[in-house]
Amino acid sequence: MENMESRSKILLQHPISPPSFHNGGSPCYHSARGHPQSQLDARTTQVASITSARRRGNHSDPIMSVSVTFVGSGDSFGSGGRFNTCILVDAPRIRFCIDFGASSLIALERLDIPHNTIDAILLTHLHGDHCGGIPFLLVDAMLGAKRDRPLTIAGPKDTSERLKVVAEAMMPGMHVMVPKFPITYLDLPLLRTCDVGPVRVTTFPAIHTQATNPTSMRVEIADKVIAYTGDSEWTEHVPALADGADLFIAECYFFRKPVRFHFNYPDLVTHKTEIRAKRIVLTHLGKEMLANIDSVSEQCAYDGLVIAL
Repeated sequence: MENMESRSKILLQHPISPPSFHNGGSPCYHSARGHPQSQLDARTTQVASITSARRRGNHSDPIMSVSVTFVGSGDSFGSGGRFNTCILVDAPRIRFCIDFGASSLIALERLDIPHNTIDAILLTHLHGDHCGGIPFLLVDAMLGAKRDRPLTIAGPKDTSERLKVVAEAMMPGMHVMVPKFPITYLDLPLLRTCDVGPVRVTTFPAIHTQATNPTSMRVEIADKVIAYTGDSEWTEHVPALADGADLFIAECYFFRKPVRFHFNYPDLVTHKTEIRAKRIVLTHLGKEMLANIDSVSEQCAYDGLVIAL
């Protein structure tokens, strides 16, 4: 999207401190550049209250520590009318998303959250319902929203190159557009801790479609820990992923049916004693799971749910 000279300038201009490993290694820079509507409306009001200072660009909002908003809690196919995965985290000095599915701009608009206020996007894997909203965000940031602040996009290996392919497939001709704001792409290595601004990110191997470079993700910010399975079967890494987390977000695609490459409710029942997190929330709910949502004791996410940590 830009030549090597402009790429170097962007890296130098970016205000977020360069990421560093805490278990050795090299810096991870790759390149630069089923709930009632009334409940959703009530949560929308709560979101507006919590995020009003952030919409004005105030990143030292004293009224909050860390909050998590499920902008989108659905599966790939819009089951239950839900939006694709997009989990917004507000914390001191940063606002970031974990995953940014194809419908994320619509979902953010529904909650009156301008995408220009997002500092970073962390991707667990490269399926469209988890990363497909990024090309639309970038085009609008360049043409409509007139973004003028840096953006960091971090994800599994090959994130930078793969997102270029996604962008050109979804928005042909996008490769000739040159952003007027700095963009930094980061490839996050597995089983190492990497700093993305004030956020400490550790990714774990996940079992999902291999071509998507799947990961599970643990983020630490302002003395809080958020752990997220991403799309994955149960793995030996889940206990470490969730250990001591203030919030453990688990994909829960099906209620009875064990489906390959996904975390399903039978997995949670079988392994729940191994999950030592303070709070569990289920997301990425498919039709069968939504039909049985009243049969589970765990909290289930819905679009617009806000959790204060």
